[in-house]
Parts: sequence; C-alpha cells; structure tokens
Amino acid sequence: MTSGPALVTNLNQPSFPSSTPKSTWWPVWARETRQDYRNFSIPHRGGCTVLYADGSVKMVEDGNGDGVLNSGFAAIGGFADNTLELHPQSFASVYSLFDRDALQ
Repeated sequence: MTSGPALVTNLNQPSFPSSTPKSTWWPVWARETRQDYRNFSIPHRGGCTVLYADGSVKMVEDGNGDGVLNSGFAAIGGFADNTLELHPQSFASVYSLFDRDALQ
C-alpha cells in the first residue's frame, strides 16, 4: 500500500476548501504531487519487484541504498537524496492519468 499522493516539497497532501475552483486545485494535484512509495519495502538485494498492469514483473532498484523508492521527492522524509528511482517513463506516479501533460 502507498500513502497516496503527496506534495514534492514537503510530503503532505494538498488541502483545499470544498468551494475551491478546479482551476486552483487541479494544477497543484496534477503537477506538484507524486505518489509516495516509501511504504514499499526493499527486500531483494537493493530492490523491489513490482507487478505492472500488463502482467510483467520488473525489479526496481534502490539506486542510492536509502531503503526507500523515490518517485520525485527532495531529500526529506527518509529519502537520502533526490535520486529518482521510479522513472515516469515506466512508473506512473501522478495524481491522475487524465492529465496527460503531467506524464511528460
């Protein structure tokens, strides 16, 4: 399980009053958050096996050895540095797949 999307800058989930227009909250959720995968453990010699939606299983390596997989966060909350281990080209980490611009 993951902790869900979090702000890249501080690992908190964005919060807006219910009356906030989509034009205000959507850009924050779509472009300033990533999925927080720190709950994925690193049990296999410096990596974690991941089952993808197409049925394939791939090893994701913990490139800096800090014990957590980073999808785009700064060196906070257990990340030793900002080494990107879950690359967007192979591991979608955005709030919504409906925002195609966020995937680039």
